Amino acid sequence: MEERLFKDFAGVSRDEWQNKIIADLRGKPIEGLNWEVAGLTGGPVYTKENLPEELADVANGSDQPGIFGARHWVNYQLIEVTDDKSANQQALAALNAGADGIIFRLKNTAVFETLLADINGEYCHLSFVDDSAEPNAPEAFLSYLESSLADLSTINGFYKGTASVQQVSQKLAQYKLLNIESDRYADHSPVKEIASTLAKTASVLDGQTEAGLAINTLFKQLQFELSLGTSYFAEIAKYRAMRALAVRFASAYEVELSAGDINILASTGTWTEPIDDPHSYMLRATTEAMAAILGGTDALCIQPFYHVFEQDQKALAERSARNISNILKEESYFNKVIDPSSGSYFVESLTRDIMDQSWQLFLEIEAAGGYEALTAEKIESLHQNLTADEA
Repeated sequence: MEERLFKDFAGVSRDEWQNKIIADLRGKPIEGLNWEVAGLTGGPVYTKENLPEELADVANGSDQPGIFGARHWVNYQLIEVTDDKSANQQALAALNAGADGIIFRLKNTAVFETLLADINGEYCHLSFVDDSAEPNAPEAFLSYLESSLADLSTINGFYKGTASVQQVSQKLAQYKLLNIESDRYADHSPVKEIASTLAKTASVLDGQTEAGLAINTLFKQLQFELSLGTSYFAEIAKYRAMRALAVRFASAYEVELSAGDINILASTGTWTEPIDDPHSYMLRATTEAMAAILGGTDALCIQPFYHVFEQDQKALAERSARNISNILKEESYFNKVIDPSSGSYFVESLTRDIMDQSWQLFLEIEAAGGYEALTAEKIESLHQNLTADEA
């Protein structure tokens, strides 16, 4: 029936669309409809002719579609740990209220027997941002798991910090011990963010392999943490491009990965802009979350904007942030389709452009000394030279 339906309508070429736009503009130049967003440029119309010859494989389906739906992402709740017992109570409340995982931000050395009391790591993701003066979370976490006789193969989450991961790497096979966070070089540009993240990853991998860890193991325990920006379609394409380029990046190390093997965390930044409407952050955070999910993220952390609410409304700030993900899943059904942007003339074209530019910029960064020699001025210069050459 679909074939007969489409045969009833004549195809429209790109030139025909463009001529129609020119006619509707009534003498105004069509170039005035060209756009530039986040360092990317494009025109007013996209058709099948804009599709890349080979579409990027970014399919990231759920391992258990019968339970989680076609797509699953971890809904993280961030908890600042100043007191282990209090943080434990916050975590239990969050998990019972819809969170799939907890990110504990450690200010001091944690007592895991207290911090994780009554939390079953088999059914949620347990992650740690280790800001303590003497970071040792990976080894302390492993020691706690072994003493509690936990099945280590079921433990999921990630670690972000400076502590050594060598002693725990072999035992926590599923755990993401290398969290590569995109950084200040991104400057709201998807191309610079991906390129600098890949350069940073190369630097981290080189250091870990020199320390004796196997490259195959490192890729299994690798997670990319990307920012969330306000340019909706560019953000969707950014996450799709990151997944596809991560596969290409791994193949350069002779490690074969599929799109589903790549792990990406989407994390909102802190709210720094003036607030006219106390709830305006909900709109922005929701739009950013939508872009990350449609782009295929594996995990989402919307940081609670505590200063938006009154001091005695801390629980409301946390619940509001946490429920954005839940509503997109349970009421908007974002978990029903693996890659809704697949085949979109505009998004596929944008994904390709970001991939091509990001990979070339990454190669330029490596040729210029790699991540260790990178500065904001250098990446800006390399990026400008790249775009000038393409023009």
